Amino acid sequence: MCLGILAILLSVGTCIPVDFDALIKHAEAYNGKCVNVIGVAEIDGVSFTVWQPPKRNLRFRITVDQEAGKSYDRLNNNWVKVSGVVHKDKEGIFACKLSLTEVEVVSRPPVQDPRTYGVFRNDGPNQIWLEISNKTGNEHIQMTLLPGDTNKVVVGEGFARIYATSDFSKKVSECIIPNSESAGDRFDQATRSFNFRINHGKVRLIRSVRRGQSFTS
Repeated sequence: MCLGILAILLSVGTCIPVDFDALIKHAEAYNGKCVNVIGVAEIDGVSFTVWQPPKRNLRFRITVDQEAGKSYDRLNNNWVKVSGVVHKDKEGIFACKLSLTEVEVVSRPPVQDPRTYGVFRNDGPNQIWLEISNKTGNEHIQMTLLPGDTNKVVVGEGFARIYATSDFSKKVSECIIPNSESAGDRFDQATRSFNFRINHGKVRLIRSVRRGQSFTS
């Protein structure tokens, strides 16, 4: 799909081109300066980071302080040139932070996202408590979903479990999260995601939804 060029101009100024590795290794030297740098955008809700293959670790990433109300979702996994003022990441998680002034898509093939996602939607009338765990049971994600809420998270082979909101030790239902390679039409290859629907305390994995189709079991 042709994305074209997305440019968001927030301020006028001259930004200097900087090599990505140089910025990652010597971020303090560019603190307070406006730079432009090329990398791969990773967009996940409110999170916008830029990285360069093969280093996906957070400390080799730039976190982008994006403009409120703007959607950058269609930049996900695309090569981009970001421009903005460099700041220290106060939490020390990322190499640095960039206050965005401009972003545009670079003419390179998108990068394949190797992660698998679970999209969980609460179609029921009540709030639910959801726990997602891996196959060995040593990694867990917990969340609440209000009626109509949808949440997208990274998942692996394992389980999705619903617990009673009045008693978190009481399991109401459980659904297996299969391996993506053996899930057939239950796995959406285009978005690398499983779609789960929750209704009246029951969680189920549905077939992959194609454009123009409605959700089915």
